[in-house]
Amino acid sequence: PREAALTAPAPQPAPEPPPAASPASSSAFIAREQELARLGERLGGVRRGRGGVLLVTGEAGIGKTRLAQLAAEEAEARGVAVVWGRCVEAEAAPPFWPWLQALRELGERGRAAARLLAGEGADAPADPEAALFELYEGVLAALARSGTPTLVVLDDLHAADAASLRLLGFLAAELHRRPVLVLATVRPEPGREPERLRDALAALTREPGAERLTLRPFTAEDVAAFLRRHDLTDPALAGLLYRRTGGNPFYLGELLRLLGSEHRLDAASLGVPEGVMEVIGRRVARLPGPTTELLRRAAVLGRDVSLDVLEALTRTPAEEVMSLLEPAVAVGILAEAPDGFDYRFSHALVRDALYAGLGRLDKARLHLHVAEALESLPSALPGGDGTARLPVLAHHFAMAARVGGADKAVGYAARAARQATAQRAYDEAVELWEKALLALGRRDPARRCRLLIELGRSLRVVGDVARARAALEEAIALAEDTGDREALVEAVAVFGTLSVWNWRSYGVVDDHTVALLEKLLAGPLDDARRAALLGTLGIELNYGPRRAEGEAMVVEALGIARRTGDSALLLQVLNNYMIASWVPEREDERRRAAEEMLAVPGLPATAEIVARVHRMACLFRAGELAEWDRDLARAEHLLQEVRSAELTAMVRIAQAARLTLEGRWDEVERIAGELGEVFGDSSMWGLGNVRPTMLYTCRRGQGRVAEILDEIVTAAAQPHNDPLRPIAVLAALDVGDRELAASLVARWGTGIPDDWSGEFVAVVWSYVTAQLGVPDPSGLYERLAPYGDRLALHGSGTAGWGSIHQALALLAEATGDRERALDHARRAHETHVRLGLDYWAGQSARLLDRLRA
Repeated sequence: PREAALTAPAPQPAPEPPPAASPASSSAFIAREQELARLGERLGGVRRGRGGVLLVTGEAGIGKTRLAQLAAEEAEARGVAVVWGRCVEAEAAPPFWPWLQALRELGERGRAAARLLAGEGADAPADPEAALFELYEGVLAALARSGTPTLVVLDDLHAADAASLRLLGFLAAELHRRPVLVLATVRPEPGREPERLRDALAALTREPGAERLTLRPFTAEDVAAFLRRHDLTDPALAGLLYRRTGGNPFYLGELLRLLGSEHRLDAASLGVPEGVMEVIGRRVARLPGPTTELLRRAAVLGRDVSLDVLEALTRTPAEEVMSLLEPAVAVGILAEAPDGFDYRFSHALVRDALYAGLGRLDKARLHLHVAEALESLPSALPGGDGTARLPVLAHHFAMAARVGGADKAVGYAARAARQATAQRAYDEAVELWEKALLALGRRDPARRCRLLIELGRSLRVVGDVARARAALEEAIALAEDTGDREALVEAVAVFGTLSVWNWRSYGVVDDHTVALLEKLLAGPLDDARRAALLGTLGIELNYGPRRAEGEAMVVEALGIARRTGDSALLLQVLNNYMIASWVPEREDERRRAAEEMLAVPGLPATAEIVARVHRMACLFRAGELAEWDRDLARAEHLLQEVRSAELTAMVRIAQAARLTLEGRWDEVERIAGELGEVFGDSSMWGLGNVRPTMLYTCRRGQGRVAEILDEIVTAAAQPHNDPLRPIAVLAALDVGDRELAASLVARWGTGIPDDWSGEFVAVVWSYVTAQLGVPDPSGLYERLAPYGDRLALHGSGTAGWGSIHQALALLAEATGDRERALDHARRAHETHVRLGLDYWAGQSARLLDRLRA
């Protein structure tokens, strides 16, 4: 029924693309012959089972949508099924909105995937990333089912939500093997998610079957040809219009309409407007006053305009609203939807011009009235998707926050955020929690605290550790102020969730968080929360003098978790243990913890990757490289499901260490160069430490340390980069600068931490003391001697430096014990030869020769 319609995102099969209004429509046939030919070739490929992604790019008004319409017409003529999805150029659309439209238009074969995307009947997943993979696979299966050649047109991709862009990225890697072509129109200027869009487009162009068609403005000759189609042959007029419009087809068509309505279609006329906004403004100004006023209200709805909402908004009968809009339809400002009674602005620029003409107060009041009109409409929508209204209502009430919409903005944004989470649209959930917080402000501390906790959880899922920590710390402060112990427990427990590395930057112990955890643990708690908080406290103490005490706390938490039978809790606490006990003497226990995680029934993919990365570090040190290779293969497979920037970075870092063992320097440098992109949106500590360590290991192996000495020293001087400092000292020695090396030692000292980096740091200092005499070689020898049979590894990856026996050989030599040095050197060489590590075998062979000389 008509009463069920909504503003822009109406959750029903996407309507057929509206016909472009004359005369602009004919412009698409000018200067587009090559593009049309290429579209024909791609459609032929789709019929032969070869799809992909075709990006049609160009500035606003260049004719992208019209070209897509022509492609759709040609596809239908060739027997290719065509479905459309339009991105809403506002923050009012539900996650996956263009895909939902396209899937629903597929009919029966898209129905199940559409329900999955809409989050219908979805429970909170144990593994969010794996659930997202299942979601993506469902969409791919629906699009390719039955082998029917299909064209999916995504209009205005620059306005897409982050969830839709992620889904497109997944599909792009698969569609070249399937009879599905996605044609997406996109502007070059920033849209709703500028960084995500930029990254998505860059990634798309690297996929097989992906291609970009860039539409150029008309040349002066093209403009003259366009005018000749309208019986305008004056070359002076053509030149003037070309200079004014820059060859933009939409602007040209609008200007031609305006000049025609003003009877000034000659080059001698004065006052040709300079900009497209002025052209649109003058065209609208020629409409009847009530029509103009109604159009300004309609612009608040977005590009798509619902007659139901206008009727409720203006309290005017539908027939009268339609009558008022007829002049706008007649001159091409609005287009009528082919089915039903709704409208669409002829171009986004038309809507933008009308909206920009409203004052700030008028906008806020109109958004409030729109939101109230939407609330008055029935909540059950066509297709059964009542939740689609939530982000729409949140958007309009948020825009009206200062004129009475704030409370409802908070409520709807929070509901929409929970729905986005159910849809696996985690980036959108973050946006919506932030929208709720912005609307709420500071006036309700208890409610703000709860929203911040939810925001912190969502940020943790997307890997933004820094912002998650900031949100949770504010929540903790508010909960302390209000005495809300329940909220305190919820907020602080988030710090203990699954992770390969410690949340904190290197060396940081947050005394306030430690004190808070201890206070909470001193009070009443159920077993599950006590275990979670004990595990979290163990991690918090990891970098301080109470590390061993924190480890004991996690051991206690493990006992509780095992008794409860709660597998999710057990996985979390086992992960806590692997971080809290990350010291050389706990290697066997950490490996057993990783293997216990891997044995948990129904293990989520995210948890499995975390466990395997930890286990891989243990296998590496033990020299079990064949088993390490099997774990890497499994982790790589799981990353196809999880697609997490943070976990991808962890696996790449582990892989780099394996490559350094084999002396494959070019491949290590490639990984180091890609780390910034791999880390993506993750703000996990470590990039500033990992990359220089990788590069130094490569340059040292190549004999090119001088090229990066300054970079290494500068990076090592940064806060929280302590593990890099012995490497900077060794780099100075590598280039023969003993004075710099000695000054760095005087500046930083020669400490060896009691944490994950301690063993590797001791190995690096062994190479330093062999040349500089500091730190004390006998103390270093005693520290490393129990671990001689291990391979040296930097944390969970980054770099591997061969057998620790080689470092022990240098230390024994430095203490004057040549026989012991020879024994260690022989054992190092045997290890390198046995494992096929040619580069390190060469190093140990040279050391043996020198010691024997």
